[in-house]
Amino acid sequence: MEKNLFLQGDIAVGKSTLLRETLLPHLQNIGGFFVQRVYKEKKHVAFRLSPLIDAESYRLNIGAGQLPEKENLFLYSDEDNRWHACLTIFEQKGAEYLRKSREEAKKIILMDEIGGVELQCPLFMQTVLQILDGPQPVLGVLKAPRNFKKMGSRLAKPESIKKDVDRNLAAIRKHPLNQLLTVNRKNYDSVKLKVEKFVENALLQGK
Repeated sequence: MEKNLFLQGDIAVGKSTLLRETLLPHLQNIGGFFVQRVYKEKKHVAFRLSPLIDAESYRLNIGAGQLPEKENLFLYSDEDNRWHACLTIFEQKGAEYLRKSREEAKKIILMDEIGGVELQCPLFMQTVLQILDGPQPVLGVLKAPRNFKKMGSRLAKPESIKKDVDRNLAAIRKHPLNQLLTVNRKNYDSVKLKVEKFVENALLQGK
């Protein structure tokens, strides 16, 4: 029986927004992490890994001026619009957020999103699989392979981040405790109902 639920679908279909809307009333029982998109003068310049703490900080988009320089930025662009990866963020911070959620016995652990450069990080991937195998339900977003390839083509050294990604992504997709739901604009509302039911059941089982 599936213990974990991941959403997948095209870019900008609203996967992370759906999860945020569903989880906001229950944040005291939720741990894990989410990805913020960082903007500077309306231009997307970075991705930031953020722990799930409270409603005020649970923002999917944030201005660059609201952050210390490069804090938790795992992908960021330079002045030539080439993207660079900082994988140590996942080894040092991402794994820590997941372990802390497990130790605090959170009723649901959020992974929003996985399926990109972070899957090259052995320690992070090991922790992800431990959480997926563990007793706490996981709710997350799984990046589509084509979305990762699109970003990889924009990186300064794309060949350095592709190793093991396909294998690790397949391990998550084929995990026996994972259920995958594809979101699109036509089924958004029906998928949201399923996510709400998943959250409701997880919170009841966690009592």
